[in-house]
Amino acid sequence: MIPSGFRGAARRISGLGPYQEAAEELGCELAAIQAVAEVESRNAAFLPSGRPPILFERHVFARETDDRFTAGHPRISGPLGGYGPAGDAQYLRLEEAYNLAPTAALRSASWGRFQIMGFNAEVCGWPSVEAFVAAMCESEASQLAAFVGFVRANPAMLAALQRRDWAGFAHAYNGPAYRLNRYDEKMADAWARFAGSVFAPEIDNGIIGKIDTPREGQIALNELGFDCGPADGKVGPLTLAALQAFAQAVGDPRIKTRMQARTYVALSAALQAQRGFPAAA
Repeated sequence: MIPSGFRGAARRISGLGPYQEAAEELGCELAAIQAVAEVESRNAAFLPSGRPPILFERHVFARETDDRFTAGHPRISGPLGGYGPAGDAQYLRLEEAYNLAPTAALRSASWGRFQIMGFNAEVCGWPSVEAFVAAMCESEASQLAAFVGFVRANPAMLAALQRRDWAGFAHAYNGPAYRLNRYDEKMADAWARFAGSVFAPEIDNGIIGKIDTPREGQIALNELGFDCGPADGKVGPLTLAALQAFAQAVGDPRIKTRMQARTYVALSAALQAQRGFPAAA
């Protein structure tokens, strides 16, 4: 059920752990997901009002309703553009459309931190746009799950994200007019900032910038003397044994069975200490 005024629990994610897990599920870098979130919503899962950020697309509403309301309601039904102010002002446009055609209105807005269109609700894994919107109002975790589902459903989009082909990703994610807003350039710039935000030494043929994938974790384990065999990105028995030995060495049993954010931070710190680098700020 959609909450009154589109104000749900608005539960935010604390820390990067769920985002790292999403990156592992998609086989991409954490920084890549962070870059998309920054460009799409300036990293805002919820507005100060407690509602998810939206952008109401009047050209989509016109398409969804066969232009039935274009003549009488040009602010919310018409050609591409005419967005008006951002933030809560977008809900005034949504509410006007909702009073005319509720389902079409919900399908015509992009929702949450990753600005996924309502008409993609089923692609993302929800049974209806109403259920999707309720979830977007409920939690940032649902918004992240929608992003993962949306990207996984499009192999070309997923491959572009994995190889940081920002033009290819923006074309699939934002549409063929992505160049008008320079989405590809903005994502590339954001990725560069996030990729360099956590210090880790460069390792030949492996880690550049920071440790944030299973393969880079394996490279780090091997360099630290915890043999996990070839760095292939697969967490098999040898890697698990190396992780357990590393966890015992650093006194943190929570990292002994998984490649996760906590593991990467601990590996980075251990490498910095071994190589004589200063600790990350």
